[in-house]
Amino acid sequence: AGSIRKKPCLRQLPDYWDKYKGLRHKPQYEVETSVSSEELAQVTQRLTTFPASFHIHPKVGKLLEQRAEMGTGKRPVDYGMAEALAFG
Repeated sequence: AGSIRKKPCLRQLPDYWDKYKGLRHKPQYEVETSVSSEELAQVTQRLTTFPASFHIHPKVGKLLEQRAEMGTGKRPVDYGMAEALAFG
């Protein structure tokens, strides 16, 4: 593989992108998005339990066990669990 000989040239965006550029921060648009650890524990419980009569695939069962551990802090939360908690 050859080396790069030419540096890329950074240019300004065309004018039609002006409305997409960041604006000044407005505190009135801030909203509270956090939830308590108790609420996350409840959501985790609901996400990781299933009826005893339901036959669950072993791999799915393992995933649910891992997610239950994530909800209790025994394991770091992965992206999938974070998404599930957000929708939970």
